[in-house]
Amino acid sequence: MYLLLVLFFILFSLGSAELRATLYQNPEAGLATVTLELVNTAPKTVALLRWNLPLDNRFGSNSFLVRFNGLPVTYLGPVVKYDGPFLNDYVLLEPNGAITVDVSLEDLYDFSLPGKYDVLFEADIMDYIVSQNLESSFPRETFTPYLGVVSNSLQITTHDSLAPKGMKAPYPCSSQETSQLNSAATSQKSMINYALTAINQGDSAVYKEWFGAYTTARGTTTAECISAITDNSVVKYACDDQPGVYAYVYPADTTHTIYCCEAFWTAPNAGGFDTKAGTLIHELSHFSNICGTNDWVYGVNGARNLAISNPSRAVANADNYEYFSEVQW
Repeated sequence: MYLLLVLFFILFSLGSAELRATLYQNPEAGLATVTLELVNTAPKTVALLRWNLPLDNRFGSNSFLVRFNGLPVTYLGPVVKYDGPFLNDYVLLEPNGAITVDVSLEDLYDFSLPGKYDVLFEADIMDYIVSQNLESSFPRETFTPYLGVVSNSLQITTHDSLAPKGMKAPYPCSSQETSQLNSAATSQKSMINYALTAINQGDSAVYKEWFGAYTTARGTTTAECISAITDNSVVKYACDDQPGVYAYVYPADTTHTIYCCEAFWTAPNAGGFDTKAGTLIHELSHFSNICGTNDWVYGVNGARNLAISNPSRAVANADNYEYFSEVQW
């Protein structure tokens, strides 16, 4: 289960940035491969949470802005619901220390059309810890984000259509896992129907708790999202053994396959937060043709605080839909 995380939004201006991001072209590694370098320019050791960054080499990262003829290119990689965080979810950077990673963008974004692509790394570090002894900072009761890490822009020219490597091939689900998935799917359908009834009430205390100040536009967004999840009849389930992960999906995947991982199997079926049924709602909300949500923040308190500080992001955050639905159970 997630720690209950209180997010303190601390904005570091580019003029005083202590984390520098630089993109380099790497044509020898691949036609659309770039090298990302992150440098700690602060006079102190820092730890960066890897979540949703290219630093987690198990998954892709949607932290790049890729444009073709000025228009955003579709992200084809996965998005992940993490458990934790744990010590190994962080990378340490000493003063003036750097970490580099090669990223094959053609495996994550739609490079099907030959031509010129403009690429920029643009991300928030979900947790930025100033500490020489990372263990002393655990357990993490608060997240300290580092917002607005932006790199230089690169232009990549391709001469052929580049095909992505495709979605991950999972292992077959066991009979026990299949049974748990069937129970979770049944509970998910009941839970999202309860959520639909609640969201159709419009402005309410529970709406404000998870989505912030009510406006007609945001109310419409949340109602349409929950209605779309309720009406969806296309879904598949697959099993994976990734540690520290509840589940992941590929938002562009029209089969709506949900890959359930290690933390999913130990979660309660329903009742409480970060349940199996709630996780399925979280994942369904990510699909582009259902809601197209992001993972701006994780965790119960993170979602609550996002509703207060940035309602526009709250109505586009997967955990907010999950927790709104779970409290209806």
